[in-house]
Amino acid sequence: MGITTGSVLSSLLTAVILAAICIVLLLLTKTRAAEYIPCGAFCFTGIVLFIRTIMSRTFFVKEAVIVCISLVAIAILHAATLRKALLWVSDFTVLSIPVFLLVALVTKPLGALGKTIGKILYINSRQGGELAHNFAGLFGLPALLWGAFIFILLALPIIYNCISKRRT
Repeated sequence: MGITTGSVLSSLLTAVILAAICIVLLLLTKTRAAEYIPCGAFCFTGIVLFIRTIMSRTFFVKEAVIVCISLVAIAILHAATLRKALLWVSDFTVLSIPVFLLVALVTKPLGALGKTIGKILYINSRQGGELAHNFAGLFGLPALLWGAFIFILLALPIIYNCISKRRT
């Protein structure tokens, strides 16, 4: 499609696609399929980690241990048929996407304002992706303003789906 990784369009598409995935998953959490979302998400993460290991010929021990422990914990929850706990894990898995968007669009540019703010926002050191920096200077507006605006627009349908979700 001609989208480069460092362009405004690629950052916007990435944010919109992630928000759409979150909305679809939130709609799935209204059904019985919610119990299987964490298993699917962590299996997908394991596959991506496996492919990344093969491509780079480097074994990522920390990530592999986290994925394995998560899959074992989810398997134990399924074996014990702890539906409430599975729904909590499902919510945790689905709502990690908006947290990623918040960090990538708002707190990363906020942390770039100064060293003190950067130290306070500890979450910035744990996430590599930054989507807002491509918007810096677009129409003369800073990246923080663009990031906050885009995050608010993308968060509204997510918040609506979270509020309208019924729990059984």
